[in-house]
Amino acid sequence: GPIIAITGSYSKTTTKEDLVQLLNKNYNIFSTPNSFNNRLGIARAINDHDMLKTDIAVVEMGTYGKGEIREICSWVKPHISIITGIGPVHLERMKTYENILDAKSEIVDFAGAVVINGDDEILIERARTWLNTKQIIDCSIESDQALVYVNYESGVHRVHLKGKEICKIYAPEVQQLSIALSIGVLYVLDQDIKTLNEEPLKLDPVKHRKSITEGKKG
Repeated sequence: GPIIAITGSYSKTTTKEDLVQLLNKNYNIFSTPNSFNNRLGIARAINDHDMLKTDIAVVEMGTYGKGEIREICSWVKPHISIITGIGPVHLERMKTYENILDAKSEIVDFAGAVVINGDDEILIERARTWLNTKQIIDCSIESDQALVYVNYESGVHRVHLKGKEICKIYAPEVQQLSIALSIGVLYVLDQDIKTLNEEPLKLDPVKHRKSITEGKKG
């Protein structure tokens, strides 16, 4: 079945977990556990799983430099790639944002469709170079002009597709971008996103992401 790869400087795991929750209703999903996102972790996760029973695979990919994601993609071979955004994570290793963008962009080489954070200017600029060979899905939490736009207010994410509100998802605010990107993937997979409205849809918070813990001294 379809293979979906996720990378970016932030929100990789949150996007993976949100996407799996949305797909789990109808499919048997394989996803890399926790933050197993390097070559060894991904290989181990695949080898430990019965892939013959999998309808869709979701693979998180991280990198410390150029060439790593390209190598992983040479054997994972994703059909759909997600780039959550480009930020200063690993800037001390890669030196420039351009180098980070180059390393993350390796994830699109095999993919026919690329789902991107449409609020990231450096990423949008790079995506323009892929338009002739890839299907580009821009997902935004700031602009209602994007193909997918998610507006958050008081615990409710209102999902818009092509300018029209199509469903509501209940989840913490921190999941807003991840929900937008996940809806972008459902669009590429030609899922009937409107059916998400048939019953109140609530996504679980992602563990260890902006969670509050209390120490022994309160």
